[in-house]
Amino acid sequence: MVQVVLTPLLYTDAFSERWLLYRILDSFFPGDNVKYTGSQMKDSGLNAEPDYYARRDEHMYLFESKDILINAAVKEQYDFSLLEAEFKKKLYFEEKGGRRSNKAVLQLMGNIGRALTLQFPFDTAYEPQTIKIYPVLVLHDHSFRVPGLNHLVNSWFIDELDKLAAKGFPTGRVRNLTIIDMDTLIYRQDIFRAENLNLGETISDYHQYVLLPRRLNETDSRTAGQIMNNKSIAFGTWFAGRVDRTSLNKPPEMLDAMTKIIFNSGNMI
Repeated sequence: MVQVVLTPLLYTDAFSERWLLYRILDSFFPGDNVKYTGSQMKDSGLNAEPDYYARRDEHMYLFESKDILINAAVKEQYDFSLLEAEFKKKLYFEEKGGRRSNKAVLQLMGNIGRALTLQFPFDTAYEPQTIKIYPVLVLHDHSFRVPGLNHLVNSWFIDELDKLAAKGFPTGRVRNLTIIDMDTLIYRQDIFRAENLNLGETISDYHQYVLLPRRLNETDSRTAGQIMNNKSIAFGTWFAGRVDRTSLNKPPEMLDAMTKIIFNSGNMI
């Protein structure tokens, strides 16, 4: 209950959206990890930069942050083809007047290409052939924590990754794209700051869980439907199920500070 009420207030009153994102991701990578915010990269002269860059040894994380809205009329029709087209325009690319506007998937792919050719001037102390790259798409509206969206967006990502591999890029250690909603980052940040869990390993565990079995088409339709439903789970929902019954399930320390600011500023719930 608190989570749903507080998040919009945090964006509009207590903290700017960008500042909050940077602070949370900084907490994910404590100590001497390589980490740069989008603002820092832009100030250094880099264009089309990721929203956040972090590297811990041979594990690189590229974050793209999007606060998107889906047309209400499209959502009300419950037509998958219309929803897919809308998400494609918001998260893959959009064509207008003969020009293509790249969205999150292609923006991430461009920066993966940079990483694999040592084109981030602030960090070249790694081997492109051995680096593991975790592309993460952060969505700010928790209503997009819906079954199947990660599968859909990751299918576009894989198509683009295949194109990159065909050009000779060493893409073998690039991981699947993962969508993480902002609420999950906020409320689970202490787990990763304390290094109780490793973010890269957690992302890999998620994709192992949602991997569809090879012989799904040989299963009866009812069982196949249940499997598809289970495997379509969003990262935030899956991760909540993983930690909710453990000692790791507790509010983040940051929440106390933010709540005090909200109440002190007169924003009563």
